[in-house]
Amino acid sequence: MSIEVESSRPATDVYEQYRAVSSAAVASLIVGLLSALALLDWPLVALPVIGVAFGLYAMTSVKRRSDELSGAGLARAGFLLSLAFAILGPARLTYIYVTELPEGYDRVSYSELQPDDSQRGQVVPPSALALEGKKIFLKGYIYPGTQKSGIREFLCWSATRATAALAAIRRSPNAFM
Repeated sequence: MSIEVESSRPATDVYEQYRAVSSAAVASLIVGLLSALALLDWPLVALPVIGVAFGLYAMTSVKRRSDELSGAGLARAGFLLSLAFAILGPARLTYIYVTELPEGYDRVSYSELQPDDSQRGQVVPPSALALEGKKIFLKGYIYPGTQKSGIREFLCWSATRATAALAAIRRSPNAFM
C-alpha cells in the first residue's frame, strides 16, 4: 500500500527566496534606541542626528536592493525613533534651561568662577568676588568632603568634569579631603 501526496502549489512558491537583514537597518534601530540619551545632555543630541542619517541610508538601500535585503521595518523604526528624539531631546533641554532658574537668581557658569591663568597666585577671580551677597544659580556637583552638617566650604565640579572627578574620588577618596 502506498500513498502519494501531491502539492497543489509548486515548490518554488512555498519558500520565499532568502533575503539578508540589512546591517544598516539594524544599526539604524540600535542608534534609534540609543537616541533616547539625547534627553539627558546637549552633546548627546548628536546620536539622533546620526540615527536619522543611518535610517535614511538603510531605507534607501533596502528599497534599492529589495531582492537581496530585508529590514525595511527596522530601518523605518530606527529612523522614526531618531527623528522623534532629535526633536524631543533639544526641546526638553531647552525647557529645562528656561525654567530651572529660580526667580531673583542670576545664572553663573562654572567657567566664570575660575582663576585667570595669566595672573599667578590668583585664588579667587574678581568675577567671583563681584558675586558676593548675590543670589546665584550654579549648576554642577558638590563634593562636601568629610563634614556632614554646617558645610561652609566645598568643591564644586562642573557637570562636564564631574565624571572624571567622581572616578578619581572613588579610586582615592582621601586625596580630595
